Amino acid sequence: RNGCATSAVSYDEWPLINFISLSNGPTRFGSATLQGLNLGSRLLTPSARIGYTPCEKSTWLSSSSVGCLLASGVDTNLPVSLSLGRNQSSWIKSTLCNVFTYDSSSISMTRRNNGPGGSTPFLAALGTGFAW
Repeated sequence: RNGCATSAVSYDEWPLINFISLSNGPTRFGSATLQGLNLGSRLLTPSARIGYTPCEKSTWLSSSSVGCLLASGVDTNLPVSLSLGRNQSSWIKSTLCNVFTYDSSSISMTRRNNGPGGSTPFLAALGTGFAW
């Protein structure tokens, strides 16, 4: 089972995420750094997730930080998790709950094109933060 704990027993050898450098981010093309303790070495493969979506790329930076190239997304109060290991069967995981929110979309202008009767109407929405 996966979940979040507000307080738990900790062992020195387990990874612990205690900070994310970005608490909200763009719906596309953002990056964040997960910081904590015991985040492994170059020999271990990091796999970071924002919510249930894996980062486009997870990069080990040091024993206290892992980089995450954000995947496109929309949602609020998402957990951030990090799994470390040589393969999936040996992964150990740390999760920080309710810490990340994607920026909301914003429409700055709409434009409707007129067409002949019976044609399909066209509406263009211009703005920022459209994930797809």
